[in-house]
Amino acid sequence: MGILGLVLSSVVAFSIEFVTSRAKADALAEVAWNNRYAVGRMAAEIREAAGYNSGASTLGANPSTLVLCLTAMPCPLAADQAAFSLSAGRLYLTKNGVTLPLTSAKLTVTNFTVFDRSITGRTRDFRIRITSQAAGGAYWTVAPTATYETTERIRRGEGFSN
Repeated sequence: MGILGLVLSSVVAFSIEFVTSRAKADALAEVAWNNRYAVGRMAAEIREAAGYNSGASTLGANPSTLVLCLTAMPCPLAADQAAFSLSAGRLYLTKNGVTLPLTSAKLTVTNFTVFDRSITGRTRDFRIRITSQAAGGAYWTVAPTATYETTERIRRGEGFSN
């Protein structure tokens, strides 16, 4: 009877560990996918922009706001802008008057920072850093977290735009 109890407790402990590790792996995959998508979408918008609205953008601070001018500099209309911002732990893109979430409600963006890495008179470069953490989760003590970074240049007019 004692051996059966030992075997059963070992099987239960293994099952709990398996479920816990699976839930944490799924949460980390969700965080990674969301960060990759958000960074990729921002990079594409930056590459295709004509410039950025320095008066409406907040760079170098967490949370940052980046407002891009889509067709001309200076931005002729608010409808000609794409704005990236952080609100209530989610990253948003506002473009053509429509606000879309770039990250899922299954995670919380804890850091969204955009740095201006431009060379005056030569390039318009931005360094983007996004750190996200899985929301909730009863299966782990430390929530899965991931940080993604990229640097992108405004390329409109350089012959790289499609």
